[in-house]
Amino acid sequence: MAESMALIGAFLSIAHPTLYHAGRKVFFDIINNPDHVKEGIAVLEVMKYWTTPFSGYGLISNCSTPLHRDNYSQGPWYDFLTTIGPYKGARLQFYNLGIELKYESGTMVALLGKLLRHGIQEPEGNRICIAQYMRDNVHNRIGIEAPGWMTIAEYGYP
Repeated sequence: MAESMALIGAFLSIAHPTLYHAGRKVFFDIINNPDHVKEGIAVLEVMKYWTTPFSGYGLISNCSTPLHRDNYSQGPWYDFLTTIGPYKGARLQFYNLGIELKYESGTMVALLGKLLRHGIQEPEGNRICIAQYMRDNVHNRIGIEAPGWMTIAEYGYP
């Protein structure tokens, strides 16, 4: 799991480098100052295995996720959804956009989870979705500046 989480973090470093670096700053701040988080020293045990720049993740197994927004983030921040398993027929819906996409095993989606209402109906077969996201309250508590919108200028283009 550690390698998979690190790989997803690498994708974030390409999709939104500033958000990636902010997530890494949070990671190292918690390691160096465990008193910045409620669980303190106990968190250091988890940090030994935490290989992602995201401050949170969830595992969704064999269920539908009703249309929703992810309210604990910021508008310009990406959430990453990665889905695996022997299933078929899944469709990822983006209500605000009026579209739905094939959502097959091995699909990774970066989305603005706070802005886009999204969800999936229960597919046929077994499925796991790894949802990774940044928590605004973690960045605020530690005092890490919130990255804004990703622009093409981030890649060195005018």
